[in-house]
Amino acid sequence: MKFYMMHLMPYADLDLDYDQKHNSAWITLPNSYYDPKKGAKLYNRYLDELEYADQLGFDGICVNEHHQNAYGLMPQPGVMAGALARRTKKVKIAILGRALPLLNNPVTVAEEFAMVDNITEGRLIAGFVRGIGAEYHAWSSNPALSHERFHEAHDLIVRAWTETGPFAFEGDQYHFEYVNLWPRPYQNDPHPPIWIPSQGSSETIEWASHPSRRYTYLQTFTPVAISTSSSPSSLTLDTLPISPPWVMISSPRRSDATMARCSFIFFCCGRIIRKYMIAKIRISGMNCAKAAPEPAAPEA
Repeated sequence: MKFYMMHLMPYADLDLDYDQKHNSAWITLPNSYYDPKKGAKLYNRYLDELEYADQLGFDGICVNEHHQNAYGLMPQPGVMAGALARRTKKVKIAILGRALPLLNNPVTVAEEFAMVDNITEGRLIAGFVRGIGAEYHAWSSNPALSHERFHEAHDLIVRAWTETGPFAFEGDQYHFEYVNLWPRPYQNDPHPPIWIPSQGSSETIEWASHPSRRYTYLQTFTPVAISTSSSPSSLTLDTLPISPPWVMISSPRRSDATMARCSFIFFCCGRIIRKYMIAKIRISGMNCAKAAPEPAAPEA
């Protein structure tokens, strides 16, 4: 089992009476609530906390991406990863993850991640997401194109990391006459590890676990019951069953073989961690702890 510390970097000095005038801390909350002097202190405090995780022996630290809100002050997680790259020595740095459909130029992420991977000498973990609905409002981006843009951006980034340039890329969403990445990633077997956070989409799990990718899949671990044998309204944090299904990570459509070729990691809130850290999670007939072991290499 490995332990990663993730930080959302919220604006902790937010006036909690904001909800008397505004119905959300996302998108529509006026940025007059943000005090740059307090924000500067928070950024440095949060970076100190992530650096301390390195000293404490955590296996990795995680940053992520959110836009125009008080919930998470990391619209550009690569900036945080770059700041941490020189101040940490051992931990993996996971960017979980860049919302690929929002990008007008995915090559910039290929470049940014490659730089962090070089500076850390191979400690980068690349995370790719489609992004939650609020992000599309923040960027005025069309969610109807989200699926196609995600997959096309992913393919472009991976090709930029692994193929000798220059080469042309012609897709429906992105067009480049020259793709010629400088610098190339430090990790080249065949590229930095890719993790795919998701809310539990069966399509995403199938895609991440495909033999051509075999990515690590991240499932948000929540007290939301999805068991067909239990009523969601009857379950609380104190009555959640030790043996799921109460987090949807398998379905009759998925085979054991599909599950076996994909590593799983669960995000847990503090209270659930305390209660269920030693509990085993049953995944499609397989018992595992917080993260599944790395899958064996496919047979030739």
